[in-house]
Amino acid sequence: MTECTGALISGPYESSFRREERLSRAVEYLPAFPVIFPVSEWISGRKPENLDVKNLCCSPVGDLIPPLKDIATWDRTQALARFNSVCDLTEGKAGSVLKAFSGLLPEPVFDYDQVNIIIKKYKNCLVAFDGQSEPDCVHVKVTLRLLAYDRQVPDGLRQNAGKLRQVVSQKFGYGIKENKAFKVAITTMNTGDLRRILGNGALYHIKRIYRELFTLGETVTVKVSEGRLRGRKLTSVLGKPYFRFQGIPYAKPPIGPLRFKDPEPPEPWSGVRNALKEGDICVQVDVITGIPRGNEDCLYLNIFTPQLPQSGVEMEKKAVMVWIHGGGFQMGSGNAEVYGPDFFLDDDVILVTLNYRLGIMGFLSTGTDDAPGNAGLKDIVQALKWINKNIAVFGGDPNKVTIFGESAGGAAVQYMMMSPLAKGLFSSAISQSGSALCPWALNEDEPREVAFRLGRAFGLETKDPKVLVDFLRKISAAVLAKKQSTAVSERNKRECLPFPFLPCIEPSSPRAFLPDHPLKIIEGNKLVNDVPYITGINEMEGVILLKSIIDKFPPVQTIDKDFERLVPRFLNLEYGSPESKEVAKKIREYYFKNQVFDASTYREYTDLITDTYFHYGMHVTTKIHAQLYKAPVWNYHFLFEGDFGLLKKILNVKSITGPVHADDLGYLFHIPVIGPNVDPKTREMKFSKKMVRLWTNFAKYRNPTPDPTDPVLRNLMWKPYAEEQQPCLLMADEFSMGGRINEERMKFWTEMKANY
Repeated sequence: MTECTGALISGPYESSFRREERLSRAVEYLPAFPVIFPVSEWISGRKPENLDVKNLCCSPVGDLIPPLKDIATWDRTQALARFNSVCDLTEGKAGSVLKAFSGLLPEPVFDYDQVNIIIKKYKNCLVAFDGQSEPDCVHVKVTLRLLAYDRQVPDGLRQNAGKLRQVVSQKFGYGIKENKAFKVAITTMNTGDLRRILGNGALYHIKRIYRELFTLGETVTVKVSEGRLRGRKLTSVLGKPYFRFQGIPYAKPPIGPLRFKDPEPPEPWSGVRNALKEGDICVQVDVITGIPRGNEDCLYLNIFTPQLPQSGVEMEKKAVMVWIHGGGFQMGSGNAEVYGPDFFLDDDVILVTLNYRLGIMGFLSTGTDDAPGNAGLKDIVQALKWINKNIAVFGGDPNKVTIFGESAGGAAVQYMMMSPLAKGLFSSAISQSGSALCPWALNEDEPREVAFRLGRAFGLETKDPKVLVDFLRKISAAVLAKKQSTAVSERNKRECLPFPFLPCIEPSSPRAFLPDHPLKIIEGNKLVNDVPYITGINEMEGVILLKSIIDKFPPVQTIDKDFERLVPRFLNLEYGSPESKEVAKKIREYYFKNQVFDASTYREYTDLITDTYFHYGMHVTTKIHAQLYKAPVWNYHFLFEGDFGLLKKILNVKSITGPVHADDLGYLFHIPVIGPNVDPKTREMKFSKKMVRLWTNFAKYRNPTPDPTDPVLRNLMWKPYAEEQQPCLLMADEFSMGGRINEERMKFWTEMKANY
């Protein structure tokens, strides 16, 4: 098997499989436990030198699992049975406390499936354990107790505060003072590591749970085209009241005969449908554990709005911003634990986030009606149609819809601009760190052959696409997700493009999302949605692949001996050809000055990956839009490095300065796991306020700097991109105009493209 130079994965939780990231992922699940919850978490990964297997707890009230000193001698069945016998959270003392709380609150707020996710992670670790050696798991112990002061309980719940104290103190032996229902405590066996990686992230989780359960319990209803929805009134971390509606179906569940097919509009419902929690994420392979998770029934969106229309009251409709998450078209979701709406709500816009089908479920293509391809992108189109039809109910303006996304989400934004299916569904667009011209954004293999290759991996030998699709529909989504990597071509492995199921060119038809190659579409002046557009990159995007090199996947020496693997796909050169070898030599000369690739040239490697995987595609996109289309395009370079940048903390790459891939997200979205200090006096919040203001101005006015007197932006005027000067906004502590990002490096690749 050809070794790969690294894993191209995008998003705040998506990186190489190192211990720091596993610790952060552990806390990602903490918001699911709004009760007193001592919990010991097993997370798949390498075994620490001293694995502590004593005093494990899995029940919300502290039921102990006996020491597991002899776990290495258990077989899989014994281990699973042991955990099953002590980890049923819906029964015993655990179930009692959940039921007691549910009975005292105005409506049930606890989801047993969410609570049980921690147990699934126990089981997943053991399922992977072969019984012959010690389990390859990391042990982290985290204890949470929820803070809830009597005086902060809403009037409707105040009378129940005494009952809450009585339940906790009498049934479970916790001493509760007269004015408190619960206390807060955070303890961990890895306190230093957890605090270093997460700061106060766990505390922010607790505060968010507290706000939702005890501070703002008011619910509201609205009527959309399919029926009535119940949402919740909340307050943002910045103190702004808003309304939240989560888990809204925008399409029929793509299950059974609808698997792999284009999405269909949702069915109506009777009564009032709860929109109080997020829908399931789409099927994907967990980047940490390698275990499939999610659900096929996942086509849901979430709406966060600062206002709802009132009968007889005139209100100005709000601009709408629709976020498309990244993740290489393989992973991620629109969930608020990564994409919290708080900063946008403070600027008085509506934020919509959504899920779309991923990997094989979203991008299998046989070129036939059974699996035409690009289902994930068509999901986004269907979501935009639903938003256009219903957003006025939430106080939004359907004529002011901005789509924006990062990495694969940024590429999806540009695809929406190209597709005839998305015509007229939005009025402006933003692509952050990703375009349709990036080498990871399009399946340039024959999509049908990729599909048949997967069939052969399951033992099916056929050339009939209908037989193949019927066969694949009978296999569970989890098995398909786990097996999809077997369809990766040798070329993709060599070029570190490990995802076989991606957007693809479809046969021409009225239902085709992408009828031609994206470069041909934009160069041929065939853009369907010519709308105002913002593009940009982060300074050190390539660090996302550098980390895997540092961790020796593969060893640096392997790459040093075979520089040809670094020749980018957009040159369309055959591996092993004289031209390809010549370009590899020029890459070494230009980026590495003919030096050996080792730790001393990590910066040079990062620059190369930044350019070939991200910047060149964004550069060509921006340049062509400015040359051929009427709508203006603005370009930026993200240079700010601060405490809200999550991915660099997780990757723990300290030797290279500058913001890395996805580090911009923490300044647009409130990400609780970072534990952001939202004091407006901090440099991070000052920067965030400016960036959010540019994005929301763009959504409102189709111009990021319409008002030179704006006190937040301080006379900043962001000039549109033009071929002559190529002006670019430099986003650092102070925002300023510059020109031609990495000019000489882009000139190098422009010449390579012209000559080869």
